[in-house]
Amino acid sequence: MGHTIVLALAAAVYPTILAGVIVILSQPQARQLLIGFLFGGMAMSLAAGFVVLFAIEQSDRVIDLQQKTRPDFEIVIGALSLLVAWVVWTDRAGKLGVRRHQARARGGSVWPAVFTGALLSLPGFWYLAALSGIAEGSAGSEVLQVVVFNVIMFVLVEIPLAIYLINQEQARPRVAALAAWLYAHAREVGAVLATVVGGYLIVKGVFDADMLRPS
Repeated sequence: MGHTIVLALAAAVYPTILAGVIVILSQPQARQLLIGFLFGGMAMSLAAGFVVLFAIEQSDRVIDLQQKTRPDFEIVIGALSLLVAWVVWTDRAGKLGVRRHQARARGGSVWPAVFTGALLSLPGFWYLAALSGIAEGSAGSEVLQVVVFNVIMFVLVEIPLAIYLINQEQARPRVAALAAWLYAHAREVGAVLATVVGGYLIVKGVFDADMLRPS
């Protein structure tokens, strides 16, 4: 479960999702857009996660892919994480692409938010790395870990939405403050977390490969 939580935290600040959340929080109808984004994103991410998990399990029945390829996979994902950290830190995407998303933002319609949430929530490499590890557990454990991963991955949508639901009158200034903080610190948070996760995956992959090496 710890492996799943670490990767879910990284997925929570994946540049495209983080940029989408920042744009939504700046809109007049942020509460409705957050609901749409969370609904579309969660539905797509859960469905895709279970499909990928099923495919991994079916592959393992033919050849033990988990044991043979997982360390290499972890090292590759770790390297990609470090690449993401570099791109975010050097601002190659231009403030995580927020300005581009703002240019495309439309009014307060919920359905575009549902579609955007679904589109931005297709499994990324951190999710795939988590699913690779989740596939080793029991059926009940797999379902729980996929759900936990998604709850954590959408935490930056769930927190402002909870603020709206708890106190509608005080929500707008608090959410505006959260949006401003995310916009100001998104680069640092995303880069640091991606670096930590990348290092963790590379070390874990090397360790796992060493454990599998014949003595």
